[in-house]
Amino acid sequence: MFGPRDFNNPFDDMFDLNGDGKIDPSEEALEFMYFDEIMKEQNKEEKTYGPEQLEDIEMVTGYSKLDLDFMDEDERNEILEDAGIDPDFYEEDF
Repeated sequence: MFGPRDFNNPFDDMFDLNGDGKIDPSEEALEFMYFDEIMKEQNKEEKTYGPEQLEDIEMVTGYSKLDLDFMDEDERNEILEDAGIDPDFYEEDF
């Protein structure tokens, strides 16, 4: 639905910037961006990698664990960072 809508959740009231009792698309976008940033920060703080995520790392980077282990450290770190993986966590957990 496009256009203003009634509140769907308790957080909508926080983002009713014009105070009209409805959430318009721009207010909804701000709400989404706010919670998206919170989730990103939480994921950064909780991000650890264990053997169960090895397959995910291989799928995201396109390299196997063996390939990554034989790479130059700078090259490996660049590949991991490009894939959104903290190289320090990778080094500690594998």
